[in-house]
Parts: sequence; C-alpha cells; structure tokens
Amino acid sequence: MINMRRPLLLILVLLMSAAALSAAWAYVLSVGRAAFEADILKVKQSFFEGVKAAESAVQSVESFSEAIGTIDQERFGRFTADLMTKSPFLMGVIYYQRVADAGRLEYEAELRGKGIGETILEGGVGDSPDIRPAKVGNEYFAVTAVDAGAREASYFGWNALTDPNKDVAIKKLLSVGEPVASGAFLLDNGNIAIEIFAPVRNRDAAIVGVIGATVDLTRLLGDERWREGVTIVMTTVLAGESIAKDIYRYLDRSEAAWPNLGSITSKIELDRFGQQLGLKFEKQLYPGRVNLTIIWLTLAACLLLALLGSYLLLTYEKLQKSLAGLAEANSSLERRVNERTLDLKLAHAEVKEILDNLDDLVVTVDPEMKIGATHSPASLRLLGRDAIVGCSLTDVLFKDLDRHDANQGKHLFVMEMLRHSDPFQWSISTHDLMPVLRYKSSETSAERTLSLRYSPIFENDVFRKMIVVASDVTEILALRASLAAREKESTLRETVLLEIAASDKRQLRGFFKEFEARMEEIRTFSLQPDPQATLPILRSLHTIKGTARSVGLKLLAKCVHAVEDQLEPLRLTLMGSNSEHVDFEASVRSSGFTEIHSVYTAYHRIFVELFTDTESSPLAPRFISRLGNFLGSVKTDRKELANWFEMSQNEEVLSVVEIFEGFFPTLQELAGELGKELIFETPQWDLYIAGSLKSALQEAFTHVLRNAIDHGIEDPEERTSSGKPSKGKLWLTFEDRIQHTLLTICDDGRGINLKRVYDLAQSKQLVNQPFADMHENQILDLLFAPGFSTKTEISELSGRGVGLDAVRVALKRCGVECRFSSKTGHGSYFEMLIPRSALRFVATPEAELRMIS
Repeated sequence: MINMRRPLLLILVLLMSAAALSAAWAYVLSVGRAAFEADILKVKQSFFEGVKAAESAVQSVESFSEAIGTIDQERFGRFTADLMTKSPFLMGVIYYQRVADAGRLEYEAELRGKGIGETILEGGVGDSPDIRPAKVGNEYFAVTAVDAGAREASYFGWNALTDPNKDVAIKKLLSVGEPVASGAFLLDNGNIAIEIFAPVRNRDAAIVGVIGATVDLTRLLGDERWREGVTIVMTTVLAGESIAKDIYRYLDRSEAAWPNLGSITSKIELDRFGQQLGLKFEKQLYPGRVNLTIIWLTLAACLLLALLGSYLLLTYEKLQKSLAGLAEANSSLERRVNERTLDLKLAHAEVKEILDNLDDLVVTVDPEMKIGATHSPASLRLLGRDAIVGCSLTDVLFKDLDRHDANQGKHLFVMEMLRHSDPFQWSISTHDLMPVLRYKSSETSAERTLSLRYSPIFENDVFRKMIVVASDVTEILALRASLAAREKESTLRETVLLEIAASDKRQLRGFFKEFEARMEEIRTFSLQPDPQATLPILRSLHTIKGTARSVGLKLLAKCVHAVEDQLEPLRLTLMGSNSEHVDFEASVRSSGFTEIHSVYTAYHRIFVELFTDTESSPLAPRFISRLGNFLGSVKTDRKELANWFEMSQNEEVLSVVEIFEGFFPTLQELAGELGKELIFETPQWDLYIAGSLKSALQEAFTHVLRNAIDHGIEDPEERTSSGKPSKGKLWLTFEDRIQHTLLTICDDGRGINLKRVYDLAQSKQLVNQPFADMHENQILDLLFAPGFSTKTEISELSGRGVGLDAVRVALKRCGVECRFSSKTGHGSYFEMLIPRSALRFVATPEAELRMIS
C-alpha cells in the first residue's frame, strides 16, 4: 500500500496542475469569445447594411430608368454623382443602349451628333476596343452615358458584349428580366467588386438598355477599427471560373505578446443578385494578465482534485481484493481452454497434412462468399497471392469475369443465388457454373487455366459452406494447342513454298532486304504500342501489302489487309473522322500483328533455305546486259565508261526501266481481276539511279501503278464507247533539266475529276476554300492528304487513304518532290523531280551512255 500511494499522489498533483491550466484557458476562451462576437457583430451589421444600401442604389437606378427615353449625358451625370455621394461603395455607373444590328448606322450617326469623333466609330485610339456588333446574335449594347467622374476616362460606343463577364450577365438579364450581378472581379487596389445590371424599359415594357453599377464589396465591411485583431476572408467565384476561392483577406496585424491558446471562427454566406458571397472571421486567443478570478478558479479545481485523489486511494484497496479473486478464476479457465485447444490442434494437424499434400486449390466459402481459414497451400501458389483468408471468392477467383458477357454474367449470378439455396435448388442450378476458368494473377501476371468443381455443405437444408476445388490444366491445354499449331504451321509452309517457287528470286531478295527493318519496327510497335507512331506504321503496312502482292507473296498481303481492317476504326479516330471512343492498346493487341510477323518470318526462313545469295555485284542486271552495246558504241567516251565502272562497283546502281518491268506480271494479274486489259510501253532509254532511292521509288511505283489500274484505266466497254482502244496503256517518260530529272508515270485513263476530289476533301474537312478560288494544282495536291481516298469502299487494293500519303513521305525523305497532273478524258501523270545527286547514268535510245555529274 505504501509503495502504491506515492505514484497515486504524483498523479494527483499532475491532475491538479492540468486542472489549473484548463481553468485558465477556459476563462481566456470565454472572455476572448465574448469580445470576438462583439467585434464581428459590428462587421456583420455593417456588411448587411451595405448590402441593403447596394440594393437600394439598384432600386434608385431602376426608378431613374423609367425616364430613360429622354436621358442625356449631363442628366445622367448629375443623377449618378448624387447617387455615388450617398453610396461610397459605388465605383462607377454606366448606361448601355441596346442597339439592333440593323440600326447600327443610325446609332453611329447619333454618336456623331453628340460630338464623338470618327476615330471612335472606326475603332478608337490607343488601347480602346473596336465598336462591333456581337456575332452571337443580332444586337449589341453600347456605352451611351457614364457617371460624372468617369467622363474623360470612358469609351463611348464600346460594346459590352465583347467582355465575356458582362456578356454572360446581360444575356441572363434579358432572359429573366430582373437585376442580375456579373461574376466577381478584382479592382486595381486589390478590392473585390461585382457589377449589378438593371434593365431599362420603354413604355411598352420592352428592354431598351441596361444600367450597370460597379459595387466595391470590400467597402461594405465598414469601419476598419472594428476589424482590429480579427482576420477576415471573403470567398466567391471570380468571373470566368467555376470554383469559389478566397479572394480578399484582411489580416490580424496585432502583435502576439503571449503564446497562442487557440482560435475561434465565425462564418456567414449571402446570395444577392445571383452572386454567392462568403465571409469567414477568425481571431487568435492570447492570455491577458492574471486576475483574482483565475486564482480562485485554480484553487477550487485543486481542492476538488485532492478530494478525488483520496477517493481513488480507498477504491484501489477494494480493487486489489477483486483482482485476486479474478486471477484464480482465470487460472481454472485457462486449464480448460488448453485442454480443448490441444484436441483442436490434433484435428487441425490431420486436416493440414491432407491439404499440404494436394496440388489443387481447395478453399471453403461461407454464405457471404468469404474464403475461410481452411485452404490448401497450393491455393496461394495457383492464385499468385500471399493471403486469401477473409477475401471475397468473387474478387479473388472470378475478378476478371465480365458481368455484361452472357456466360460469365450467368456464372456470377448463379454464384450469388446459391448461397441462399437448398439441396434441390443447388442440384438444378450448378450446371450454369463455369467448369473451366482463365485466371490471371494480379500480382504475378501469370495466366493459368483452371478446372473447377463445387461441393456444398448443408445443415438442415440450409446452405452453410461450400468447398471449391480448382485443378491447373494449363499444361494439358498447352499441349493440345501445340499440336494444333504444328498442323497450322505445316499448312502455312506448304502455301509459302508454292508462292516462293512461283516468284522472281531477285525481286524476293530485294523485298526481304527492303522490309526487314520495317517488319522489326512493326513487331516492336505491336509489343509497345505508341499512339504517335500509329499512322507511320499504318503507312508501312499499306506499302508492305502492295509490294508483297507485287512480288507474289499473296498470303502476306492478305494478312496485312486483315490487320488494316481491324485497325480501321482506330485509324479513323486518329484522323478525327470517328467520334466513337476506341481503346487504343486493345485495338493494337487484338489486330493480328503476331500473324503478320509469323507469316513474314516463314517466307524469309524458307527463302533462305531454298536460295543462297551469290550476287556480289551491285550492278543492275539491265546495266550488265547492255555493256556489250555500250562497249561497241563510238558515242560513249572510254574514259567516261571507266568512271561508270568504278562508281558502279562502289554502290548499288538501279535501272528505272527494270524496276518498271518488274511490276508487269502482278499488274497484269491485277488488271485481270478487275476485268481490264493493259499494254505496258517499255521505253528505249533508261535511267540508272543511286541505290538509296530504291525503297522510295519501289514504293511510289507500287502505289501509283496500282492506283492507275484501279482508279484511272477504264473498263474495256467504257474505253470503246469514248473512242479509245479497249486496252489501257501505262508508260514512263523522263526529261533532263538543270537541277533535276523529271520522271513521269503515265496512263491514258479517264484522268482526275477535280470537282469530285474537291467535294470529297470538303466532306472530310480538308479544305475550306471555295472551289472557284482554288488552282488545279492545289486540288490535285489534296490527293496526298492523310486519309483521303476517292474510293467509297475499302478493298485489298485501295480505299483507306494511306498509299499516296506514304509515297510522298518516303520520296521526300530521299529529296524527291512529287505531284499529279491530269487531262480529263486523256489520262493522269505522276511526276517525280529526282535530284541530279541521285542520278548516275543515262542510256539514250541511240545507244549512248552518259554519266551524270
């Protein structure tokens, strides 16, 4: 007992000290609150009186407006001067006359009659805004008269609707027909103000104008001496914003000579003229000098606590006796609990041994669908989680199921209903539960296929628990899929072998060399989709499709076309032609990029198996075949021929005519599919260009020649009826110029319909000029715009608006400019200006070899 009293006495002293401090603080708080309430009462009264005065001023303005038909600047100035003297919170009063757009000239004449100069009517001087009608309507509100003090600083004739803040308020006034307030705004002195607008009506009650009065809200707070020692914050929504902010703050600048014991606050909110205003008052509390009241309160608190301490000492002795009896009872209860716990441990050990040796997921689920404590360790491994006890089975095992899917939604619904079922209901409903589930762990991202079994436990026909067993069948299904993939790969290899055997070996070698890097870019894009790279990737896909078809790789072309179909909604969205939301990553990942890469890899692997690249010379075959003619020609200088050999050995030299001829077989096949007949006119001249242009030039030939057959060349019946031969013709021309060589791909088809091109471009919002104001070259240049196509339906050949866009981009990278020209009914011409730096040799029809310097 002696040892226990000392700490109790210590506690008693501490409590007494705390009580004394509490009493002192309570006193300071009560005194400070009374003074605070007295101070802010004056401020509130002043503010409310100021608000009433503002309302009274507005009523005065409305009364004055009844005679507005005879108002002039002098009369208005006298009225506002008297009103502003009585209302110091008014910063300015302006009359805005309502002017119809049709009456603007009469209004300007009225301004001139009042002595206002031409410079004001024509836009003013300095920083003054223009006088112009509001475009959102057929009228405007112009300044006609201002208060007397603002005569020299005002801009008469200024349109109030050009100010967004005034525009919103005036339009609201016109709809409600009552005074309204603008959004709050800051004055130059830092105060906050609003502008109250009152309607001005004629005898027919029609609104002929608006009077705006600027009210300084800060001045409504009254005498600054009342605010001493108090922090005041004004809250409102500023013009042009939607969220209320602390706009004005009057700080408490009194010196804090004592520690801060706390703060007290008060708030008020007002709604005037549609403007929400909030005022917050806050005062910091500091202790003053100690007086007798505080001393008496402290002594009384100490005496009270001493009596309480004595009572606690007596109570403590009784508590000790009670605790001794409770300890004996706890000891007996503990022995019984230990015996029962041992029995439970033995039973639990047997269950745990069974569960530990299972490879399947085994969990128990209560009627609330919560997972119980009994589960197999394999459950955590299969689910990829550290803990599952107490978690919802739906949130853990069925978290990826979609309620909007028919089968998955039915499964979730039945699971929800089974917890209220009896044995009969269970037996007729469990066939709707999913027997197999694709499960992906949110922690490990490992995806597994689980086979599910469900077993209920009933007590008196009431559902009490369910055992769920899941077996991992991922490897079994993977083995089945592997067998199916091998069968598919065998079919793919057979198709690829047939196409490679029927294709030109040299063209295939060039195809794989050109598109190896692009295929790698496409594969990288499919793994890491980037919205910025989507349109360039679509251009590459379109080029690969056209080139693959040209060299005979039809299966690859079909795979690329299928991916383009999948990505069409995404392309339209990126081009701004589709307003519906498209999930970017989901579209890319589900579009079949993997199939493209697999087919391309199969082509390349089989090509390498069948052929060995033994060509070491970079010389074009046509270049080599003409050597005999050139060597025997007297027109070719021997020294120039030697330079030709030397340069050709250092870089790849391409024959333009040979590239052109390489497209003949596939173009003839394409023409046959479209029911058209073609003649290819091979030129007697030839150009030899640098190998760096190979990719761009082949891409241009691919798209332009296919477009010429698909769009330009007419059907045989149409050609015959227009007096043309039934067979269409494609040919090349070139013209040597000072800094460039003009290479042109020509056809004798129907030409390009300029009006149709313009109409299609206008429907896609690619042009806003009138058709008559546009030059022919400007209209033809629209053919290169991204997303532009003259085909109304998408086919494997065209219709996406990607081809010519890709051609221009590829040529421009090599310094080649391109354009279209056309003669209606006679054909179209695709012109390429090839820089002289990319030309190597010219073979003329006269068997002359000429080197380009």
